[in-house]
Amino acid sequence: MMKLSLLCLFKILSLTILTSLLTMAQPKEWGSPDPAHLEMKTPMVDKNADAEVLLWEVYINDSSRYVTTYTHFLRIKIFTDRGKETQSRIDIPYLDINSVSEIAGRTIKPDGSVVELRKESIFDREIVKYQKLKVRAKSFAMPGIETGSIIEYRWREARPESPYYVKLELQREIPVQTVRYYLKPFADTYPMRTITFTLQGNRTPFAENTQR
Repeated sequence: MMKLSLLCLFKILSLTILTSLLTMAQPKEWGSPDPAHLEMKTPMVDKNADAEVLLWEVYINDSSRYVTTYTHFLRIKIFTDRGKETQSRIDIPYLDINSVSEIAGRTIKPDGSVVELRKESIFDREIVKYQKLKVRAKSFAMPGIETGSIIEYRWREARPESPYYVKLELQREIPVQTVRYYLKPFADTYPMRTITFTLQGNRTPFAENTQR
């Protein structure tokens, strides 16, 4: 399945992009599970989906001239046994010039009980090596996952890249209910602007984040 880029919606219910020139919202700590999410029996975006992303948040700190950091948070609902199989193992791929850290995760069972991901369950492995190109992955298995569960995990990736171009991914391998980007742009003389590709419908505008 082809991935679509900036502001292109495919099996996504809602998208929000918030920007702040002064400060940037930080990822929330684990909160109490939403009873409505635990009680969900069928997907909202695609009725045939085996699993669905309830929320995907990305916090981008693009204020440095040399490094851009991406902090991801994912909340996924498991609906079927096949969904349990496909989502039980998580791989976070990254180029070897980048770094991935601060990985955390947990499984919320249908009864509301929580099983935390242990640090010793996270492994680093090489998945692609071609000439000078090397791709690695942080891999782990979500603990205690079962049909009806909600899994949550997060990580931070640092990329030594130019801040003049940031690609925002909006699509995953399973349907997504809500995508929310928080962006702290590079504070330079150049204004921030967006370019859309294969966009269907109206573009979602940037909005300033007032939550300091």
